[in-house]
Amino acid sequence: MRIVSLAPFLTEDVYALGLGQFLVAVSRHCYLAEDQSNLPRITYDASAGAPAGVNLIRGICDSYVDLSALKNSGATHILTSLYEEKDSDANSRRAIEQLAAVLPDSPKILPFFPRTLEQVLSALERLGKVLQSPKGHDVSQRLKAQLMDWGDNFYERMKNKRVTFISSVQPLMLAGMWVPDLIQACSAVSQVRVGGSDDARVEWKDILDFRPDVIIVAPRNSDLMASMRNFKLLEKFPEWESLPAVKRGEVIFTDGLSHFYSPSPVLRESMSILVSAIAGFESGYISPRDSFQRLRWLEMQRHKI
Repeated sequence: MRIVSLAPFLTEDVYALGLGQFLVAVSRHCYLAEDQSNLPRITYDASAGAPAGVNLIRGICDSYVDLSALKNSGATHILTSLYEEKDSDANSRRAIEQLAAVLPDSPKILPFFPRTLEQVLSALERLGKVLQSPKGHDVSQRLKAQLMDWGDNFYERMKNKRVTFISSVQPLMLAGMWVPDLIQACSAVSQVRVGGSDDARVEWKDILDFRPDVIIVAPRNSDLMASMRNFKLLEKFPEWESLPAVKRGEVIFTDGLSHFYSPSPVLRESMSILVSAIAGFESGYISPRDSFQRLRWLEMQRHKI
């Protein structure tokens, strides 16, 4: 078996299934184990361009793919993140069909694009079955069981708390996809009520009207320090100090670069941060130490941010 992964979360899934040794090429943004760091990276961002003479194709993932490198990989399985089979885009399907026609040995081209927590879990199981790994079901069920266990054990600390999860400050946006599902798994109330949709742009008034008990600030592609810098922007919003979350210091700044936005088993660590934020636990109790900071700490460290 020779696997090409064209999305970081799919590479994470392959490792979680114990199949990392079968990877032969990945996208440019994938994390690789140290002993595989020299694997070919065969995608290019649209804005970055590619070396002269490289034959690029688009339509099978969210980046351009080096067709020659893909052919040379000898892939038996190509994992993409463009669409789910039940919700396919006609142009994307056509591109994948055309690709299959020109690749030698007719590799299996497998699309995954989970948008809800349930789809994240089912995608893990499906990938395990297709790649013939017995771990697919186990990994999916362990993740689900951990989420349920935290939800049950800390129910009284989390139930009915109103939670606003900010994925961008400029412009102001709330996290969608599976994040509302994770919040609901905590028996809390997400400002974005239904999971599965893209991040939602909102007005500041929408947050004032929701009156969150907890605000989580985890901008996409921002590490913890970059996330904390948003504190000085947020405190300038009108009536900032009137929000219940601000009055109680329940505004949590955390890493949106490594957490929350990858539909893979790393959501377990993300959920530990989310539960800690909503239940009022300190970093390091069930989450990694120093994985988030609360508002009061930032207020005291204002001059260092």
